Amino acid sequence: MNYELDLTKIENTPMNSLSDLNEILSLVKATFPSDHLFGLGNLNIMNENLKSKFNSLKNSNKNVTVGDFLKYLYQTDSDFKFIYTQYNKLKISKVVNNKKKKLINEVESLGYFLEEKDVYFSGRTEELWYMSLTLNRKIKNNLLLIGEPGVGKTSLVKEYSRISNEEIFVVEMDKVLSNTKYRGEFEQKLAQILDYSKRNSVTLFIDEIHILLGVGKSEGSLSGADILKPYVTNSNIKVIGATTINEFEILKTDRALERRFNILKLSEVSKEVVYHIYIKLLEYLGIKTLKEEDFNSIYNDLQKNEYRKFPDKLIDFMDLYSSHEKMGGTYNLDNVIKMAFQYEY
Repeated sequence: MNYELDLTKIENTPMNSLSDLNEILSLVKATFPSDHLFGLGNLNIMNENLKSKFNSLKNSNKNVTVGDFLKYLYQTDSDFKFIYTQYNKLKISKVVNNKKKKLINEVESLGYFLEEKDVYFSGRTEELWYMSLTLNRKIKNNLLLIGEPGVGKTSLVKEYSRISNEEIFVVEMDKVLSNTKYRGEFEQKLAQILDYSKRNSVTLFIDEIHILLGVGKSEGSLSGADILKPYVTNSNIKVIGATTINEFEILKTDRALERRFNILKLSEVSKEVVYHIYIKLLEYLGIKTLKEEDFNSIYNDLQKNEYRKFPDKLIDFMDLYSSHEKMGGTYNLDNVIKMAFQYEY
């Protein structure tokens, strides 16, 4: 970027209106960022040579302005040229920093960092161990979680983030896809996210990662998968993807992408784990009218719903029951369960 001398405040001031060099120096200091430039040291801007130039130019022509004088100094005086050079560096640095800040804000508007934990998380010890093992590898350090909706894929990622203190940025695909009607806009957003991950050592979590296979694919452009593949071979980038079993069959059609990920399949948690989650939820939700001995009845009733998976359907039921209890409801368990999943019976 080309910068001109920043003389907008003083350039039209007539030279012959100034009594001595100190006045022009005060104007220069008001115009330039003096804290940075005039504190650099070794700036002999008050020497006799400069005074001589000032008086000579001031007396030679009544129409000479301060702007004329400063431009003259830039051409003839090494001290002032040094000031100008440093000033330009500061301006360029400020522009670059502003661009970086703007880019970071743009990227972070496309998702969020995992912060809260699931207080009711339980089990998954082996899965957490394998997840840690994979994400600590140096070469093939990307992980693909496969499981039906509701088995706890996102909860597992949250728990890993908690126990590892690793920063994980959740990419919200709906935000990445929004306002990308023109060719190249989606690709640019995705590349910015991946570059951000690389520079800041931030692990990415992309739920429904199978969406990337088709997004952006048009004549003369790349799909999301085409953009992702070269990045996930870089050891400085770690990606956790999540998809369902059926959608994994779609993802498997891109063998080059699949082999860049380690696979972790999540099935429903066991009844024992569901029980531990139930006990945690009783306390977390402050439920008073359910007891530990009610668990088997609730578990058996919830099992009848084949469309939902544990632990998601237990959490959904307990959350609704808690709200119902606070409102003074008197429905029995069966009625509350049907209310929770009324569209699935």
